[in-house]
Amino acid sequence: MTLKTVASERDRLHVLDVLRGIALIGMFIVHFNDFSSGGGWANQVYQNAVALFFEERFWTIFAILFGVGFAIQLRRADARGGPFVANYLRRIGMLAVFGFIAEACFGFNVLLTYAAWGLPLLLVRRWSVRKLVVAAVACAISWNVYTIAKAAYLVATKGEQGAQATLEATAKQNQAHNEAFQKAKDATSYRTVFAARVDHMKWFYAQPFSFLPVNSFMLFLLGFIALRLGIFDEPERHRRLIVTLAVVGTVLWAMQAFVFPKLPVHETGPFVRTITLNRLQYGFGLVRDMWLSFLYIGVV
Repeated sequence: MTLKTVASERDRLHVLDVLRGIALIGMFIVHFNDFSSGGGWANQVYQNAVALFFEERFWTIFAILFGVGFAIQLRRADARGGPFVANYLRRIGMLAVFGFIAEACFGFNVLLTYAAWGLPLLLVRRWSVRKLVVAAVACAISWNVYTIAKAAYLVATKGEQGAQATLEATAKQNQAHNEAFQKAKDATSYRTVFAARVDHMKWFYAQPFSFLPVNSFMLFLLGFIALRLGIFDEPERHRRLIVTLAVVGTVLWAMQAFVFPKLPVHETGPFVRTITLNRLQYGFGLVRDMWLSFLYIGVV
């Protein structure tokens, strides 16, 4: 074993390998549950358990770990005084290639999204932790801000009824596209399925949510922040913070899962006002059931 290999092994954070393995297992369970069939109370209990404890929890962990990995690469490049941007861009380029193949050929869209949102990390790599936290919060609420701003613009240009009609028409078009895509995926011809996936990619990556940092980039930032704070390097020194995050994440998950569904929806009043009140009532993008992943990470 060379000295370089020994140093690399010494610097390796093995907890990240454990978390990646757990995240992959969780995503496999969700994937196979989505395509499972069968009836009976036992199957229903199993599907409910997966929906409550697995869906969106483990790809969240995986995305956070992507941000951690970026921070580790940057730290090691700085330590040895070597180039970082060129090497990182080469890795992102290869990730994009594999991501396109995975999505077009097999229907998995995570890697291509990671490659796209991995690029903006270069712009914030020298930011302070405080600025990164502010950026993460801004990312988390970006979809809600966009939705309210779009509604306000439509009301200003088309009036209340025109705005509602436009949004309803867009929703119907999106639903029709998704229904057609789901039907095409069940075709017996692989050529038909492949063409449908490529067509769906053209639609998907042209949608507003693909240009908003509401999910992947926000989670990358959280992983970047966590490593900068030393949570993964010296967890014993940050036990209180880890426990706090685990508790807060569990509370926010419980609110999303059990409290929010029982809240009344605002339906009367000016259009923009009702949208804003509903968005605020449901946490404005900050209260999410995916934060249960903080508990899983904290336990590990």
